[in-house]
Amino acid sequence: MLILGLDGGGSNVRLAIATEAGDVIHRSAAGGVNPMDNPTWRENFQEIIASAGAFLKDVELGVMGLPGWGEVPSLDKEVADWLEQNLPFRLYLLNDVELAQRAAFDDGPGILLLSGTGSMAMARSHDGVMLRAGGFGDLIGDEGSAYDIGRRGLARLSHELDGRQPATPFGNQLTARLKLAEQDYSQSFMDWIYRKTHARSAIASISAIINELADAADPLAIEILTTAGKELGAHYSALSSRIGRSGLEWSHAGSTFKSAIFRKAVEHSVGHPPIPPKRDALGGALRIAERLRSTF
Repeated sequence: MLILGLDGGGSNVRLAIATEAGDVIHRSAAGGVNPMDNPTWRENFQEIIASAGAFLKDVELGVMGLPGWGEVPSLDKEVADWLEQNLPFRLYLLNDVELAQRAAFDDGPGILLLSGTGSMAMARSHDGVMLRAGGFGDLIGDEGSAYDIGRRGLARLSHELDGRQPATPFGNQLTARLKLAEQDYSQSFMDWIYRKTHARSAIASISAIINELADAADPLAIEILTTAGKELGAHYSALSSRIGRSGLEWSHAGSTFKSAIFRKAVEHSVGHPPIPPKRDALGGALRIAERLRSTF
């Protein structure tokens, strides 16, 4: 029999299937599956499930880390009902950030800072209590996330386009990368933002451009990444205070940490360097599935 692991996110989802011996025999990816803001979450689940093909009939247990899981009960029910109707095996569902924390620390104590499309932190205390900070979504939160970085960059560009701030190389680069129409930059800019099927992911994708500009020493890009890193570091401080211990080990997950400038800003905010995650979230899902196979 086989086991399945899934690492869900706001912009993408990854799936892996492994044998009892731990050999991964299938990997695939698809678009984001956050039901809070992505109207195509069912279609994206369907795509990644279909990619597994004939392997599915031999899967015994699937462990899935899901964005937003455990946060809005009505959405949890909707997602769980859909998965149970479409999958022929037992399911163990948990929040994607809890999965990342468990993977990074092998179910041990520590604080996991996640910065992908959104942001959140999850901690396990030394007595096994799980605590979270952030994760309130793009309307009121997501500080220190790719979305936050992209939004800050686009806000600056809007100020330059209408004259509230002087034109800069940063704004010129974003204008060129977004391929805004020269005859009416503002209208083209609005069209780029508000005609997206999934605006949150589109805005988050701008963080990669801002990282490139920061690596080329653009001062505005560096400032945006540094501010975002400080914001994410505040999640660590909050959880450390609630647990009542200073100097707790921390690790990280999410695409935003590809930026050296962002990583350095987070580390400076936290006060000490991170430890490498013992596993990524997908590997953690498979490990949990293997442990639960005979007991769940």
